[in-house]
Amino acid sequence: MATSYDYIVVGGGTAGCVIASKLHEKLPTASILVLEAGEETVGHSATEEPLKAMMAHKSELDWNLSTVPQTSLGDRADYDRWATLVGDARWSYKQLLPYFPKTATRSATERGAFNPAASPSTMYTATPSQSHPERKYPLRGPMLAAWKNNGVKYISDANSGYPMGISERVENFNQGKRQFAHQIYSLKGIKILTRSTVARIKIQKASSSRGDAVATGVELISGLKLTAKKEVIISAGTYNSPKILMLSGIGPAKHLSKHGIDAIVDSPEVGQNFHDHMAEAMNHPIWKLGWASDWTVSAGIDNSVLRKAIVKDDINLLEPFSQLLLNPHLCFTETLNFYTPAGTTVAEMDTPMDGSHISSTILGLSPISRGTISLASRDPLAQPIIDPNYYSTEVDRVAMRIAIRKAIQVYTSEPLTSFIEGESPPAGFPPLTRFSLDREIDERVRRVGISFSHPAGSCAMGMVVDSECRVYGVKNLRVADASVLPTPIAAHLQQAVYAIGARVVDFMVARI
Repeated sequence: MATSYDYIVVGGGTAGCVIASKLHEKLPTASILVLEAGEETVGHSATEEPLKAMMAHKSELDWNLSTVPQTSLGDRADYDRWATLVGDARWSYKQLLPYFPKTATRSATERGAFNPAASPSTMYTATPSQSHPERKYPLRGPMLAAWKNNGVKYISDANSGYPMGISERVENFNQGKRQFAHQIYSLKGIKILTRSTVARIKIQKASSSRGDAVATGVELISGLKLTAKKEVIISAGTYNSPKILMLSGIGPAKHLSKHGIDAIVDSPEVGQNFHDHMAEAMNHPIWKLGWASDWTVSAGIDNSVLRKAIVKDDINLLEPFSQLLLNPHLCFTETLNFYTPAGTTVAEMDTPMDGSHISSTILGLSPISRGTISLASRDPLAQPIIDPNYYSTEVDRVAMRIAIRKAIQVYTSEPLTSFIEGESPPAGFPPLTRFSLDREIDERVRRVGISFSHPAGSCAMGMVVDSECRVYGVKNLRVADASVLPTPIAAHLQQAVYAIGARVVDFMVARI
């Protein structure tokens, strides 16, 4: 096997596959290596069957990472906030928008009408049609009516850049199977090594105090050393990308010293600014009407309420950060009306998945709580210390309370009360009702809230990498995955990460 390549991509996930594929497409003579710590998953039911998606958690496919104990526990505005924070308009909604059609096409056409050459991913809407008769769930109409009766407007396209309201839920599967980047983006002509965990990046120290260090390759936990003649791109994800940087001597010098690691580049923001979408689920028994999976509700916060929460968090209302938060188009929460008890596996809840329950799952989409990713030791196989610092600010608590109360209001009003019995609460908790106190809602969220697996921000743009995802202080090294997001995106991150991967390849090619 060759040990020298032009480009080495660390991580064969959402971003890594896009980067490798697009690099090969634009630089067909370049040698490219993708290193993936996991095994091949094609054909595994937990990765292909939509209803088993949550089953991958805590399975052999999962890193099985856990957070430290928690004491507190997409739209246009988000991308523009991102561009403002990093001072680069190329990440604005308008300039990033052309990258989205390259990674997704919304379709309600006949089954199998799928052209990978035209679009690497097909998103089937939940809209009933002749080709999708099984999506005509009995609760579809009553669910929409209940939300509209409670003041939530219907929007025809949640991807318009202004998603506030209730919209059709979309799912990215084709012919009943989920789709992943490595299945759609061609990796032909690219060397792929699975079961290949990277221990550290090989870095040549700067020759002078004013120069930059240079990334020259990677070292695997097996001891194998591989050379990158041009660049190393880390796409190991929000948990492992900062871990790899720190194990390589790039991170907070004091923290690295604690673990006996020489700080080649003192980069204090590595592992900081970590944010995630926290979720709280309410499961509702229904009169055996079958699953309902049609609607997503995005909501903001009234400015007067938000201002009070910002002040309570001791944030100056005149600061630029406050002004970004007060954007009237900013979504703070999303409520998913699920066909399966959400979080059953992750939260260890015992709600049956037999069509006897539906779930309203509330996500905090724009948290201002920030956590950290740090090293437990210098052992590359040791799990990082993950502290999301969930639910630690008044803004986050207010957003979740408002969304939970809205869901309770909707689910206890007509026409849903004719079909839904109430709530099946987690063991040890009473059902949440219109009369529940703020402290009761907070206690429920703190005790049984879960991550919705949208971690981001731990190698933030403008802090750890520049606006082209190049690591500060090190030449020939980039990070390109959700960890570079400087601020939360009020959406599920898949499409944003695809766009990051494609965007970074254009940056790389433009500099050749």
